[in-house]
Amino acid sequence: DLAVPYREAGGWTSAELPYKGNQLTAYAILPPTGSTCADVTGATLTALTTGPSRQQTSLQMPSLDLAQPHDLLDPLQTLGLPTNGDYSGLGPQADSINTVIQKVLLKVDRKGTEAAAATGIGATLSCGHVGPPHSLVLDRPSLLVIQDTKTGTPLFLTRVSDPTA
Repeated sequence: DLAVPYREAGGWTSAELPYKGNQLTAYAILPPTGSTCADVTGATLTALTTGPSRQQTSLQMPSLDLAQPHDLLDPLQTLGLPTNGDYSGLGPQADSINTVIQKVLLKVDRKGTEAAAATGIGATLSCGHVGPPHSLVLDRPSLLVIQDTKTGTPLFLTRVSDPTA
């Protein structure tokens, strides 16, 4: 168990896990019983990740080791990315994009956090302790946000569907 600051908003609970140097903070976020992670609103996320917290909780959290690829071509096309055009910045005579893949890695354990994301674009060429009284146990689906403490920008957001896996 780890004693950490926590916040509550609308039945949701978050535990704050600051990183050394205080440039990043992770927030383990647990939805209310009967809700799903998809039910979270922007206002709730803001309430769970900003402002001072004077309350402490005893956090029990499983280690995570996640890797997931994402095909981004269709969502980017939906947002207006043209797949044909002058993409010579991707290679000589590149005239169309046929693949956009992003792979995200996240490992969280008692030693700390490792996180990375890499995006690849495929182009076609025209030529070829003793804890406090409150306790938070992440034993059902939950969220984890890693955020820049200066700007408040979320860098990683993941949903843990099965904390026992």
